[in-house]
Amino acid sequence: MTVSAGQLRVQRAQELAEKHPFSAEILGFYIHVARFQDEMRHGLNKTLPHVLPDLKRELSANETLQLASTFESFLCLAEAHGPKKTAELARDMRLLGEASRAELLSSSWAPPSSSDAGNILASAFLQPYAEFLRSRAKPEKSLHTHAVCVFCNRKPSFGVMRQMGDGAARSLVCSFCLGEWEFRRLV
Repeated sequence: MTVSAGQLRVQRAQELAEKHPFSAEILGFYIHVARFQDEMRHGLNKTLPHVLPDLKRELSANETLQLASTFESFLCLAEAHGPKKTAELARDMRLLGEASRAELLSSSWAPPSSSDAGNILASAFLQPYAEFLRSRAKPEKSLHTHAVCVFCNRKPSFGVMRQMGDGAARSLVCSFCLGEWEFRRLV
């Protein structure tokens, strides 16, 4: 049986929560988020099978409608399992109504989105959709000089050094679609 990336994220969060008790609250919340994202990722083929794998465009009306209907259940999860401030924010966002939530999803989709708390929750919800679209796209040849993701035009969240020959190669990992691209070590 294969283990999905979402299941690996949950396992890693559980290990870290046991190892570092001070982080148990936020990691416990993340475990719920990662499970939700994994289930959402698996259901996307059924709900939106014919979308274009392009993150540099706006969400279509159909995509926004489909995603907004699921966003409320994500906000319920955040309200039930998130830290106090996150739970309060999720409750307030849920009470705004579907039109406001759809507008928030659209604004969070377009880079660069602001980093206020509402957009962070919306981005966490949209992340599996971005990853899904990236997985369906034909990979572009990396040019090693992009400081932003070549697929969705977002900033990287971290860099990775990988053994390569007698040295190491550096890659950057996108903060939104989780795409990885090579980046020169010295710029």
